[in-house]
Amino acid sequence: FWKFCYIFFYKSFDSIICISNSQAEDLVKNFRTKRKKINVIYNPIDLTKCNYLSNLSIKDKNYSIFNKKSEIMYFVAVGALSKQKGFENLIDGFNLIKNKEFQLYIIGDGPLKLQLQTKINDLQLDKKITLIKFTNNPYIWIKNADFFIMSSVYEGLGTVILESISLGTPVLSLPTSGIGKEILSDIPGCYVAKENSYQSLSELINSQWGQKYKLDE
Repeated sequence: FWKFCYIFFYKSFDSIICISNSQAEDLVKNFRTKRKKINVIYNPIDLTKCNYLSNLSIKDKNYSIFNKKSEIMYFVAVGALSKQKGFENLIDGFNLIKNKEFQLYIIGDGPLKLQLQTKINDLQLDKKITLIKFTNNPYIWIKNADFFIMSSVYEGLGTVILESISLGTPVLSLPTSGIGKEILSDIPGCYVAKENSYQSLSELINSQWGQKYKLDE
């Protein structure tokens, strides 16, 4: 029913704005929308807000990311704990390199929280992977990480990637639709996995192991 409505009503629009080329391609392929009607404009981000919040002091400094050790790699992922975000793949990817010294923080809430925590415990990764409840200021975590990780199955855009880049934190990503697939490969210091699998993500993480740097402004 909804697909029929999209196809029927989109024909009457003079212009359609999409937030990524992937979204535009989806409309053309699956909803018979004419490409000449579509304009792609990426969502903007508030640079001032991101920078301001990332520099605030945090009350709870018990997490090791705020007392970093040079021999440990620190990773952050942000998003709702749902199938779309691919956090099960992310955990499986890190399980392949569980012998290495790392800390992964996954920030967000959602229906898969218990399932993800159980998986972490079963793989005996509870000392290396931590679920952090949703916060209005993930920027302070992203800025302190060595890498931001994008494991989503799909995204309309992937705004958090842009926010990470704006804070100078390099991004490792699956070839996710949106900017994960469209622009990351053109940004020095950011990398995209060859395939959309936890094995490929693990290989990408492993290839950048020990690299600690900030993106060029």
